[in-house]
Amino acid sequence: EVLANIFPPFWRCKSEVALADGKVLIDGQPQEELQKTYAQMKEQSAKPMKGYPKGAKSCPGSRPSQKVATGRKNKPSKKFGKQTLDFDSGQEDVYSDDDWTESEEAQPGKPDTPDKSDTKTRPTQPGASFCVKVSNATEMNVTVHRCELLWKFVEGLPDKSNAMQQLQDLPCIPVLSSAQVRLMSCQGAHRQHLLSLEDYTAEEVKLLSCLGCFLARPTKKLRTFLGIERASALNALPKAVERMGPSGNSVTPNMPGMRMFLGMKDLRLDIERARPLQRLVVSILRSAK
Repeated sequence: EVLANIFPPFWRCKSEVALADGKVLIDGQPQEELQKTYAQMKEQSAKPMKGYPKGAKSCPGSRPSQKVATGRKNKPSKKFGKQTLDFDSGQEDVYSDDDWTESEEAQPGKPDTPDKSDTKTRPTQPGASFCVKVSNATEMNVTVHRCELLWKFVEGLPDKSNAMQQLQDLPCIPVLSSAQVRLMSCQGAHRQHLLSLEDYTAEEVKLLSCLGCFLARPTKKLRTFLGIERASALNALPKAVERMGPSGNSVTPNMPGMRMFLGMKDLRLDIERARPLQRLVVSILRSAK
């Protein structure tokens, strides 16, 4: 119920939600298209199957539930001298006057009315009919703030709870280093190698942000769940370079020892970013030893 009041239903199983030019993009596609597709799929699932009566309880092709007659006949009981009833024979029931009690007699002038307790309607769930809408920058910022509060709430839950499993396919991790307002799911963060701001200095954070790496402030449980550490930058940098696109020709093995670089693309960086990047990689490699 809490998640239904924060995220739209068609956000589930998505990797990334970003705000670009005042429009909400889900995995690079406009949100309106995915919303229409979700509404159409929901309408089709609500329609009954062809050739099957609406409101029927059994499944198509299944045999109707019927009482099978065993073929036994009713015989008078010698002990009690009354006729007994075999319920499997399909005959009507036989009642005796001794079975009637005064409590079962109908009271005149008072029609039979159903119990009021049975006619009470159940309270509707908060997320049953309410659909959250995130269509502009203000609503997106509110959703990001709710995600931050959600992770603080999850951090206080016991370790045996299944909160992480319920959140792993929802874009609920606020990315702070991106120029756009962005939310990522646990699966998307693991695929893009999300980094933590607390593991790097201000200069290193600025460098990684310029290169296109995604950084956030994960909680302890999220850090453990995703396996985030300082050395994760070595895996995040190649992903960032791939998002930047090809920047040069393929390396050809024209010199001895260049065979190991076959198929790789050279990346041109200015000296202001190349030297800090070199120092960052060297420091990570030294600390790993």
